[in-house]
Amino acid sequence: MNNVTLTIDGKQIEVAAGTTILKAAQKNGIEIPTLCYHPRLRPLGHCRLCVVEIEGIAAPVTSCDHPVQEGMVVTTTTPALEAIRKEIISLLLCDHPYEDCLTCEKSGNCDLQERAYSWQIELPEFIRSLPVTDDDNPYIVRDEAKCILCGRCYSVCADFARRSVFGLVGNGVETRVTPVKGEEPAGLDAAGCIYCGQCVDVCPVGALTERDRAAAGREWEMSVHPGVCLECSLGCAVQRHFAGGRLLRVTAETEGEPGGWLCIKGKFNPAGAAADSEPLSAPLLRGKKGFVEVSYDRALQEAARAFSEIKKKEGAEALAVIAGGRCSNEESFLLQKLAREAMGTPHIDLGAGPGWVDAVAAVEEITGPGVCGPSLEDIQNAAAIFVIGEKLEESNPVAAMAVERACRLGRAVLVQVGGDEKEFSAWDRVVLVPQPGAEGELFKELTALITKKTEADGAAEHTRSISDLERAAELLRDSGSVVLVCPSYFEAAGRDWVEPFLETARAAGRLARGQSSLLFLSEEGNARGALETGGTPGYRPGYDRLDGKAGLDRAMIMASAKTGEIKGIFACLEGLEETFAPGLDFLAVLCSSRSAVPAEANVVFPVLPAQLKEGTFTSSAGLQQQNHGAAAAGGIWPEWQVVAALIRALGAPAECSSLQEVQEEIKRVAGGR
Repeated sequence: MNNVTLTIDGKQIEVAAGTTILKAAQKNGIEIPTLCYHPRLRPLGHCRLCVVEIEGIAAPVTSCDHPVQEGMVVTTTTPALEAIRKEIISLLLCDHPYEDCLTCEKSGNCDLQERAYSWQIELPEFIRSLPVTDDDNPYIVRDEAKCILCGRCYSVCADFARRSVFGLVGNGVETRVTPVKGEEPAGLDAAGCIYCGQCVDVCPVGALTERDRAAAGREWEMSVHPGVCLECSLGCAVQRHFAGGRLLRVTAETEGEPGGWLCIKGKFNPAGAAADSEPLSAPLLRGKKGFVEVSYDRALQEAARAFSEIKKKEGAEALAVIAGGRCSNEESFLLQKLAREAMGTPHIDLGAGPGWVDAVAAVEEITGPGVCGPSLEDIQNAAAIFVIGEKLEESNPVAAMAVERACRLGRAVLVQVGGDEKEFSAWDRVVLVPQPGAEGELFKELTALITKKTEADGAAEHTRSISDLERAAELLRDSGSVVLVCPSYFEAAGRDWVEPFLETARAAGRLARGQSSLLFLSEEGNARGALETGGTPGYRPGYDRLDGKAGLDRAMIMASAKTGEIKGIFACLEGLEETFAPGLDFLAVLCSSRSAVPAEANVVFPVLPAQLKEGTFTSSAGLQQQNHGAAAAGGIWPEWQVVAALIRALGAPAECSSLQEVQEEIKRVAGGR
């Protein structure tokens, strides 16, 4: 793209053609005030606050949606422009309940308040008062009286959340933004809201706020911790806002990046869970009259004694270690060490499904170490998107938003394999429906078409038409295509589909040494991290396959516990949904809430909820990210420290005194993966 040269406030600058005046100014440290502009959204030009003067043009123009031109001379600040901007703020305040500023949740983080303060706007006469908005939902508080009609909410809803919940109602001074069903005002539920919370994050005032946020802390009292969302394997970067040790809100980490998305799981569920739980403050030991608080040393001694006795009496394979897919990489590594080295058992499953493990490990063998799959940005720019399986919105909502946005607002062709045609809206779509159990045959036919070795005779037996299969093969050959495999597919399809599928991807050029366009999604937040650090029954750290020596997976472990073959279990409860067999000889658990302690537990170690702890996590694409947790209250040990101490109590080496030392050992053992 060609560059253009222009002058802004006397400074000559060079930017790419097509850049807006506002972005050109921002890139060169020149501030132009805005209200409706947001770096994630297309320019709206609603608020008019960003007006500038251009030499040769009589009237001021909005800089957020006006592209630069060669030789353009721009002035961003003059007495006339300042007067316009102050008048705009004054007009906005005419029907804004500024008397609520003292109690508004956005006070201290409100764009309108900041502009009024910085320009010392005299408060105008209040001309209207809207009634309090009645919207019965558990997540979002709406206050239409505070809305400044910037348009951010309906823009982010339509462009990112793939909904059109908000609309303009009324005329003139009575105009307001409200959820609509058809053309009539409605509540968020009725309007089809999926409660991703993105409208809340982009709202510049207090018109949209988190319901749990009310009266919980002021903006300037909050500490912000960057981290990783653990509600699925996509690994969205987030910021967690704390006040007084309580998690108040979760927001996207970087507003301007395509990856800065959120969904109902990441935005609202962690905060709600943390607020409702009853945290543990000390280890618990079951006695004759119930649980009693004990020291860490006492709890560790009891756990080590019980596991050692079971191992001596029943053998090491009567022990097992399980988790629910939310352990950090450091915790996963130490847990596999606890199982294999300290307990001597091969039975360890930290939450990655067997079919998913087989697929990801096979891809790693082809690509080599350290190769990342497609990102959200890759999905946005894709020429074709293959979605294999169904219920993507349910399991990985942000991935579903990205797919539909690319297919509705971008150029991507959607190819659905074995999914529900109604799940996505797309301008151009191909649907392939294999017969149950014939998934492998479908991929073999695709491979044949891609390599042009044979004609697709009999393809109609597995798909709606031969033409659909031929077009899918052609689209997969496109270098701009990406492939997403839903968690549901690993549940429904047999393992025999993995090899034919990977052969198809290799034939199409989507999978090779050092390259992958495949994204295997999981509902477990750190499934890939568990696999890479040895937290699955068939692999040691670094994808070291245990041929013929694999232990039981989680489903088998729980079944064996019911039959009495497994006698002792060490479990991380975060993300676990299974119930424990009442006949277990001994159960030790890591648990963040008293209400979540299972009745069968003998020893309970208190830990922070997964989203609040320190450590690294690996997304399904293979990107490792750091989670900066909140400081533990009441002397609670980090989870990795508890596991390391138990390893030592069982007589195995685990000489790590910091998280960094664990990370260094992982690099040594797993080959830097």
